[in-house]
Amino acid sequence: MILIDSDIFVIDLRYQRDPNYPINQTFLNDRSFPRSTTIFNLLEVCGIMSFNLSQANLFTLYAQLAGRYDLTLLYPPTEQKSGQDFLTDLINSTFLNITNKMSFQDALILYVTESHPDVEKIISWNARHYRGKTHLNAQTPLDYLRETGYSLNL
Repeated sequence: MILIDSDIFVIDLRYQRDPNYPINQTFLNDRSFPRSTTIFNLLEVCGIMSFNLSQANLFTLYAQLAGRYDLTLLYPPTEQKSGQDFLTDLINSTFLNITNKMSFQDALILYVTESHPDVEKIISWNARHYRGKTHLNAQTPLDYLRETGYSLNL
């Protein structure tokens, strides 16, 4: 399974003039692989889109984003680890990611992503934010499409 980062959805929903939009569309339209995003990605996308959407449309986006993009929505693990409760583990693990020079949002997303062993890759236009900070392969949509042999006639 791959994890799709927030920026890919934001380009699709808000920035159709972005130079990467055609590649972004090609990537999102390829449903040949299992894909996911985290609840924190969903909240980040909603936060960005909140400036341009009515409250009703924002509720619709929140309720329908996973279905629209055929995603499994990933949540933080709630089981206790070594006597730690959920919140303590979330905070400590996120902070450890931050110590590797990550933004809070990226650190939170990485914590959730690494908690799901079936995720193999992170796909983001900002793949560099994750490279060298996780055991997971981080790629841009273009890198991913090239690796999978997708014919790019853009």
